[in-house]
Amino acid sequence: MLRTDLLELTPAVLTALANAGLVKRAQREVEQGRYGEPIVSEDGTLTVSSDDGAIATLPPGAGLDGSCTCGAAGICRHRLAAVLRYQATAVLADGATQGAPTRAITAPSALPSIDAAALATLLDKRTLAAAARQRDGGYLATVRVADPDDDQPCAVELGTSTVRFLLGGDLRYARCDCIRRTACEHTALAVWALDAARPRLTEAPELDQVLVAIGVTATVGEHSGDIRQLIGTVLSTGLAHTGPTLALRLAAARRHAERDGHTWIVHLLDRLGQLHAAIERRAASDVRADAADAAAGLIARSRASRRGALPASLVLGTEER
Repeated sequence: MLRTDLLELTPAVLTALANAGLVKRAQREVEQGRYGEPIVSEDGTLTVSSDDGAIATLPPGAGLDGSCTCGAAGICRHRLAAVLRYQATAVLADGATQGAPTRAITAPSALPSIDAAALATLLDKRTLAAAARQRDGGYLATVRVADPDDDQPCAVELGTSTVRFLLGGDLRYARCDCIRRTACEHTALAVWALDAARPRLTEAPELDQVLVAIGVTATVGEHSGDIRQLIGTVLSTGLAHTGPTLALRLAAARRHAERDGHTWIVHLLDRLGQLHAAIERRAASDVRADAADAAAGLIARSRASRRGALPASLVLGTEER
């Protein structure tokens, strides 16, 4: 039985699962011939013995969470060496040996696909329910695709932690930098972020990261067209020559934006209104730069919210006070 799950564990993945010092020591001991021939039983269990008497056992489906007679807490060098020794001697389907433990048999997907069943198998009901509550409250996530050339796995950056999928869609090797490290609610949030990012990355495969919003909805709003017309008037006429009707149009657009919770739009409309009032009172001699900034901000946010390159909530400020 070929243990392809172990053949895919590159030194970079092993380092992420343990630490660089432990992996280097295991590599050195394997090169020194301090481990015996790997034995794979009929059920796929790998057993490798060391010259110091330790015996590492890695059953199928458990990854590195096997056992070792050395009694070390956590992942020991014997289990790492067992993987490296097996990789060096395994016979692949085409009859060739793996040869060197530095090459994975397959490259993990740039954006892994993980179904709900796999997530339910990894997480207990309480953890999954906690993740669902966070999803319902809404969150933003940055999804970074894998870069095999730099040994960088796919990663999802959340507000308080980062989840890395060290071996593609195999959740046994998903690691979070929170205190639990694995099988935490952040893993579920990251998986849902992958699903949200997939359509964007499919449309634009040249992107190496995207920002997605899950459980956060924001519409462009009815005032978007009114704002474009309003800014068109300001640009064509000049803020100093729009007259008192501009204040009424600004107030109407502001009411609609405030109703929709578009905090950044309200802020820019207020700024434009303050500049217009200063001109009317002859309290400002030159407000062109500030007016240009406000007008440009309104145009840019209106366009960005329609095009969908960024979550509308982030562009319009629906999650801001």
